[in-house]
Amino acid sequence: MLRTFALSCMAAVAAVSALASASPAVAGEPDPLHQRTGFDNGLSAGWLYQRQVPGVMWVDKFLGQDAPAIHHVQGFATGSMMFQRRASWLQPLKSGQPVRIQLDTKARLVNYLGAPTRRELVVELRDYDNPPVDHPYASVWTIVGYLDAKALPGWRTWSVTIADPASLTLPEGWGGYGAEDKKGRPYLPPDRTFADVLAGVDEIAITTYQPGYLYGSDHDFDVLYDNIEIGVVAP
Repeated sequence: MLRTFALSCMAAVAAVSALASASPAVAGEPDPLHQRTGFDNGLSAGWLYQRQVPGVMWVDKFLGQDAPAIHHVQGFATGSMMFQRRASWLQPLKSGQPVRIQLDTKARLVNYLGAPTRRELVVELRDYDNPPVDHPYASVWTIVGYLDAKALPGWRTWSVTIADPASLTLPEGWGGYGAEDKKGRPYLPPDRTFADVLAGVDEIAITTYQPGYLYGSDHDFDVLYDNIEIGVVAP
């Protein structure tokens, strides 16, 4: 009887040890499915500035939710954008699990032709592999918030949760890019799905450029971006 009890205890300890060794994260170590930066280490997290339009963007050590933050000040601009291509930031999106994207913004000035205006803040997930005809990539995108210094002053936290990364159709509030209708409105090509764009995502863009729209170069921006976070969340 004692021998049977001892063997049972040994088996239980072995099972617990196996579970512990299979655990994906250890206390105190970074979670590979959760990335966050407040730009305390500058651009070491891999977020880069917009490519389309030359502008003035830098890591401001004095302004931020808890300074620093990315600061964009530019006149005669068409928009604002940052992008990320590192595998560590893309991995939560490719994990097949529910994921949340979140960031803080502060619009100090957003003008068009000298008057206050509002610009959509878009999160776009881009897949550059096997691009559609006449398009550089296929993507899915959503308006996550707004930059409006007059109606939405101060710091704002914006987020979007992808509850079903395996969805074959676009979730409510999401659009697609990679094809256009006769009026030039973008949509996701018929041979692409929300799920496979996520599985093949190559770039995350946080941008004021909404696909399908053209913007004049008469905008003035004074905007701060901080605390960008992407991570797997509980269903």
